[in-house]
Amino acid sequence: MLMNTIEKLSADLNSLNDAFKETEEYFLIQKIQMQSTTVTSAEKNRIKESILDVYSPLFLSISLDRNINVMVTCVLSSMQFTSATIAQILNMEDSSVRSLKHRLKKKMEPEVFSVFFEPKDEPLKPDTAVQDKKRRPYLWGLLGCIMLAALFLIFRTGENKQTELSYTSKNDAILDEHRFIRVSENLPDVEYSLKKGYAPEQVALDKLPKKLKREKASRLTIKIDGYDITPYKSLMESLWKVGVKSHITNEEKDVENTYHTDSRMVRVWIQREDMPYHIRYNDFAWTCETLEDVLSWVPMLDAHGLCMYPLNDDIPYSILQEIAESAWESNNKQVSMLLKGEDGYYCTILPEERDLVAKYPGYTVRQIETQLLSEYDSTEPDVVTIENPLVRVSTSSVSIDKIERSGKELRVFTSLIQGSDLWISYDAKDVIVADGKTYKCKEVIGMAGCERDIFWSPDYCRFRLCHVFEPLDADVKEFDLNPDSEKNNWYGVQASAGHNPYEDCLKLEMPYTYYLLDKVDSDSQIDLLVLSTIEYNKDNTMLYFDLSLMEQRHVPVFIGSDLTITTKSGSVYNVQKLHGLPIDENFIRHAGYTTTSFRAEFPAITDEIDFVTGTVCGEFITIKGRREPVNTAAE
Repeated sequence: MLMNTIEKLSADLNSLNDAFKETEEYFLIQKIQMQSTTVTSAEKNRIKESILDVYSPLFLSISLDRNINVMVTCVLSSMQFTSATIAQILNMEDSSVRSLKHRLKKKMEPEVFSVFFEPKDEPLKPDTAVQDKKRRPYLWGLLGCIMLAALFLIFRTGENKQTELSYTSKNDAILDEHRFIRVSENLPDVEYSLKKGYAPEQVALDKLPKKLKREKASRLTIKIDGYDITPYKSLMESLWKVGVKSHITNEEKDVENTYHTDSRMVRVWIQREDMPYHIRYNDFAWTCETLEDVLSWVPMLDAHGLCMYPLNDDIPYSILQEIAESAWESNNKQVSMLLKGEDGYYCTILPEERDLVAKYPGYTVRQIETQLLSEYDSTEPDVVTIENPLVRVSTSSVSIDKIERSGKELRVFTSLIQGSDLWISYDAKDVIVADGKTYKCKEVIGMAGCERDIFWSPDYCRFRLCHVFEPLDADVKEFDLNPDSEKNNWYGVQASAGHNPYEDCLKLEMPYTYYLLDKVDSDSQIDLLVLSTIEYNKDNTMLYFDLSLMEQRHVPVFIGSDLTITTKSGSVYNVQKLHGLPIDENFIRHAGYTTTSFRAEFPAITDEIDFVTGTVCGEFITIKGRREPVNTAAE
């Protein structure tokens, strides 16, 4: 392609970009990127339609079809929006956007590709530093204009814009802007590229800590070569002296897409008091000869959690307390230890505000675990204990192991097996409903320090919790736990030693799996609707569902009010209520690629069910019933 044609394409693109920046859709995209904001499907469609309207003539002029995915990727890349932002607008994974860019690079002429995807401003090279001094008055003037423009945008939108890469925790405010550098062990004296805002700049290594301190940064991603982290300790120490924690990676993708620290974990293996310690962080593993060396590493590493693995029960707990305090002092609030039990490994979360060494001097790690577990148990004189209570139906993978009932409180003991680097959470707002009355949760024991956010499991292990509720009325024989929650639900939990929750219930275990064909977002995964249980009660009929979606959490889904049961005799019953989900309303799941459970309440049905129909995630489904219900109580 001729150079003047490329110049015209570049000029036309710049002109259209300027026009697009005046639209509401552009400010919406900025909000997505700068605040990690989730937007609705309608807003995404608005963005795509706006891009289609503005840029269609341009793409026709270069003989590219008006594929909206291509147009959005090209246009937003030219304005230096991230792959993560583009992915959210297109309902894609980041990797899918990168793959699309790679295909476009092969398909498009190199000159055309460079117009959309290559940076327009090259960073200053070392040999241009002298010339740059001559341009400094001009640059200062330009900087002033940029700052005024930024203030104008802030005033116009009514909100403080963050920089390109930011982190929003579930319950916390937006943290400091994300920055990164690329370094090499073999090139200790080169200038380092620091990303701030939208354009990279060159920062000498010895100037970097002070620069980050002036900018009030708190975290920095360091891209290194290889798998040996130790040569970079001095660099990390210089950063930590000014309060900057280091995220070390050898993956280029982590440089562009590192928004948060949620799943990062520091793991420390402790053999004996006089043996070397082993540390693992991301893909890096190294050995520390002394406890002091461990304590020098832990605060510097940017992580969401710290887990310690004592390999012997008689290891003094005081060692773990020192390591834990070094993590707490550096704002790492999720510290745990993993000990082996009779049926696998158990994770014990250490309470941040307590000095267990002072209270239990000389205790081993096993003795501390036993002491913390003893605090779960009630001390009331009139307590009645029910081990492994019967539960009529549960939509949760969490098991109720025990309940303790007294005149002062009700304690519900639960346990959960979770895999490595997966999250768990608890809710102090859990409620119990029994005979139409609601009982509130007063306290949760076992996850102290994790109230502010989800907890990331360090390994495949079991977690133990105790929820303390208001006391049940004396005549309560069974209760429902979180009956209307979108998370974990339990129905018909035994609360009296002689009571059988199945007494007035006919229960049909299915399960029946329906494959959703009209997938919302994913091309490679299968979405499922599982009818797991039909419960025939005296006052109603309950259908229990599990909705497994391979979509990202921002993809909206809903259950329709047209959900009906048709019996063999031809009678039709409409759904009265959904428990755990709204009807005819989009709901946002707690994470992508997860299962959401709910139950549908119908009038009491005595006839045989023929089939169930209704709209699920925009698809009209039909589920065949089974010939006969099973009397669980009789079995």
